[in-house]
Amino acid sequence: MWFERRSRADNESETPESNQIEESSAELAELVSETEAFLSGDALSLFQRSGRVAPAWAWLNALAHGDLDCIRRVRKMCTEESAALADAQEEAWAVSDPLEDSWREVAMRREAWRSAERVLADELLELVEDDSEMLRRIQASAILPLELQILDSEGRDALSPFELVQSTRAALRSILS
Repeated sequence: MWFERRSRADNESETPESNQIEESSAELAELVSETEAFLSGDALSLFQRSGRVAPAWAWLNALAHGDLDCIRRVRKMCTEESAALADAQEEAWAVSDPLEDSWREVAMRREAWRSAERVLADELLELVEDDSEMLRRIQASAILPLELQILDSEGRDALSPFELVQSTRAALRSILS
């Protein structure tokens, strides 16, 4: 859903009134859930749980909204997931035909995003050390505005993991210089 809107006229022409209320309630519940996930820094998990491909801004979401402990967990999870994926890939390469394993492309794409997220978490934690107030200032002045900019332009200019790292570094440099 991510901030999609449907007009009341569209709803009225598609379903009977009783179904409209149920549909509107379901849409409202989904919107509330997505908004809570966005504001708490858990948007990426919401995308992953629902099986949807996460857009670039979702990979930045925890860094834009999370506290120090959250960012440390992100870094740890990225590191653990990368190690597990490397082990699985090594085992799979030994027993399968690389041309037939479509999962590899998906896994490599996910690893690229996880690596970008890990790099940014590492750099952010190094920058703020253990200073929660500094983290909040950096989030408010650099990371959150970048997240919103990416969210706004996602349909037109989808970023790669590398571009996300570069954009975030540029945003951080702009407030630190």
